[in-house]
Amino acid sequence: MVSRRAEELGIDVVMQGADDKLQSYAAIKEKYGLADREVAYIGDDVPDIAVLECVGFSAAPSDAHESVKRAVKYVCKHKGGRGAVREVVDMIIAAQSTRRQERGR
Repeated sequence: MVSRRAEELGIDVVMQGADDKLQSYAAIKEKYGLADREVAYIGDDVPDIAVLECVGFSAAPSDAHESVKRAVKYVCKHKGGRGAVREVVDMIIAAQSTRRQERGR
């Protein structure tokens, strides 16, 4: 189901069941030539914490494990699967728009 949805959205990298999320994260960063500060990551469980501590922007859905919520920069108003990702995407788009407007002044 996840792979099918990723295909519909044009997402070309999907890593499911990764034992070492930090290793998977490093592989994705290398593939796309990204720095940690350029990455936003949403996690909801303890294995996500290692990556959440590396990225430029970290978030968790409102129903995430308590230790994850303590590790992130932003806790969503929405639960996982109920709009948390959309909430973060909308925040990023709004921040980018504001930055563009400020540079244009």
